[in-house]
Amino acid sequence: ILEKEQMKGKNFLFPAPFAFAATLLTKYELKKKYGFDIEKEGKVLYVNSHDSVYKGVARGIGTYGGGIVRTYNKLKDEKTQGNIGILYKTEKYPSHPIGVKSSISKKDREKLRSALLKMPSEILKKLTNKDLKKIDSSEYDVIKSLARELGIY
Repeated sequence: ILEKEQMKGKNFLFPAPFAFAATLLTKYELKKKYGFDIEKEGKVLYVNSHDSVYKGVARGIGTYGGGIVRTYNKLKDEKTQGNIGILYKTEKYPSHPIGVKSSISKKDREKLRSALLKMPSEILKKLTNKDLKKIDSSEYDVIKSLARELGIY
């Protein structure tokens, strides 16, 4: 990771304010692990997509940018690919929960869970995330803590 002084005052590009992995995790870990508050010590620009982040960094609009490995690896623009690289990867966190309102009956929640876990393979293969599994909401306590520290929960 770069030193704080190298990041101060620099433009950081992100796809959206609440993009979990690309924006929130990057801001959180730089603040928590390295004492660098992007909001106070850098300049944040939101550019609407992961591809726009990568192209913006390659073109010098931003010095750094947040994205995810999957979209970075799918980058087809050779000019962009040649001008950027991965500087830092965040820790792994649980992602993509499917939640339901507490007003939904337990019986209906179980029906939904069962249907999702028994999804036919021809439908499942069309999804980006193919690893559906039953979890307990406590697995997401780390995310709630992160959101509280960032002032969004």
